[in-house]
Amino acid sequence: MTTAEFFEHTAPVADEIVDEIVSDETEVPVDEASALGPARHIDMTVIAQDPTVKDEKGRILRAKVRVAADRFLPPLQTHRFHVVSFDPEKGAPGPELKLVDATGRFRDRFAGSSDRVLLRQHDFHAQNVLAIASRTLSVFEAALGRRVPWDFESHQLYLVPHGEVRANAYYSSAKRALIFGYAENKDGDKIYSCLSHDVIAHETTHALLAGLRPGYFTPGLPDQGGFHEGFADVVALLSVFAVPALVEQALGAIDRRGVVTRRDVTRAKLRRSVLLQLAEQFGELVHGRRGRPLRESLEMKPGGWWRTDPRFRQVHNRGEVLVAAVGNALLDMWLGRLDELLKTGSASRRLAAEEGAKAAEHLLTMVIRAIDYCPPLEFEYEDFLDAIIWSDEQLSPDDDHGYRKSVRDAFAVYDIGRPPQQIVEVSKLPVRPNYERFNFAAMRSDRDEVFRFVWENDELLGISLQFQTGVESIRPSIRVGPDGFVVQETVVTYVQQLDATVAELAELSQDPDHRYRGSSDVLEVPAGFDQELRLGIYGGGAIIFDQFGRPKLHQHKPLLDWKRQSARLAFLAEKTDPSATGSIGTQRYARGEPFAALHRPDPFQDERW
Repeated sequence: MTTAEFFEHTAPVADEIVDEIVSDETEVPVDEASALGPARHIDMTVIAQDPTVKDEKGRILRAKVRVAADRFLPPLQTHRFHVVSFDPEKGAPGPELKLVDATGRFRDRFAGSSDRVLLRQHDFHAQNVLAIASRTLSVFEAALGRRVPWDFESHQLYLVPHGEVRANAYYSSAKRALIFGYAENKDGDKIYSCLSHDVIAHETTHALLAGLRPGYFTPGLPDQGGFHEGFADVVALLSVFAVPALVEQALGAIDRRGVVTRRDVTRAKLRRSVLLQLAEQFGELVHGRRGRPLRESLEMKPGGWWRTDPRFRQVHNRGEVLVAAVGNALLDMWLGRLDELLKTGSASRRLAAEEGAKAAEHLLTMVIRAIDYCPPLEFEYEDFLDAIIWSDEQLSPDDDHGYRKSVRDAFAVYDIGRPPQQIVEVSKLPVRPNYERFNFAAMRSDRDEVFRFVWENDELLGISLQFQTGVESIRPSIRVGPDGFVVQETVVTYVQQLDATVAELAELSQDPDHRYRGSSDVLEVPAGFDQELRLGIYGGGAIIFDQFGRPKLHQHKPLLDWKRQSARLAFLAEKTDPSATGSIGTQRYARGEPFAALHRPDPFQDERW
């Protein structure tokens, strides 16, 4: 998609304006655009969190982030991102960006700039968005051990720092873009969402998760919708927390020497002075009331009460549960690291902040890596916890710092435990896999070859092949653990689907031969449902192959698990007229702009499938 085509998708632009865009584009010949040389990274100046966070001198707190070195093309493009300057008030191109010089080299001009420049200069806005989005992508790719695709047929994601005049920011798959809005506050100052570190990381995570798990747009269980919002919040919070300067600033001036003792870093003080402080300042432009809901999630009372609370059927509230669990795990991990640091009784504030940043960085890697071990759809929070533990065990078997215990304990506070036998060790099953007639090399890239393996081993995997089954993705990965241990895996996801009327599905569930491994559950249909209403049900899983092409783990969401299908149908019934005819839940992917809707200023608007 060219820049002109982007504007055609973005706003009703007049033909003469599109012509002007095309005529003003500058093509840079390949031999004139220079590479960055041997450097692996470049440093870019960004706003550490958002313009409200100041340093000791009262200036906006800045940070340097490392971005993977790339070849830049004017006005500001890398091979994965294309920054678009746009004026939404005129519906036309914005000021020309001047961050890439004539040789194709990127220049960071803002290390010593004033606050006024950072707030008003469109070049800096573009740099801030590009740097943080690139950093977020790099964190995902480092954790997963491979390149991460977008969920559209293009390699570049558009970044639009000034996409609309509205207090909003969202990911648009249709436009292939992250759209950042701006609005005026009560004093008449423009507040830009593109200057909020957490907002940018949050929206980039939506785009990445959409590419990794497109099935999470399928109408499903309550946790599935909440996970997109909760996980994006988690990545944003941990990304900001992983900036040592920001954590040190949040710790405050402990004493004149800048020294902390055990009394200064208790759980209660860290929770109140750092974690909640960062959450409260979390950019309000994403959900409208962002700061307070995140604070409430980190202060959420223990227990599983949220499962039956009607408010937590809504995606944003549901996502708060995930933020609460991960936030408490972060505190546990940080306190564990501080125990070692404070053995002598005291330590510098800088070192204490660095320990917090390291804990956040490690936890961020753990939660991202877990995505590979999650099911492709039919997602529940228990699956995520299980995936975190399993994936970390593969890379760090010893868990010297007790990080996995911290995660398990934090999730248990909210009645989230590991589901029994959800992820199965294939090597420990009594039935051995059939390896005959396979090309192991092809199984790392060919979906037909992988499907042949599934076809030959359906009994081993517990998959009923009489229903529509397809291999969705094959992702080879190479990961390096903290001790240098290398784990090479191939992650395969597959999806099963069955479309039928409610009456047909209820009848099918009565047949003992069409139940998951001898279960006695049958489909429970909500009262008043039209028996001829067509319903789509799904199953699927992830198979983790080792470096030799042998299956070692299988994450399975059985199609014929009628207990889960009943829970899903009950949830869909809350949003559907039970006497309606037609179909529900039969389309794999939601239409329209789901993230634009999720991020409207009213955070409590209903979901619509």
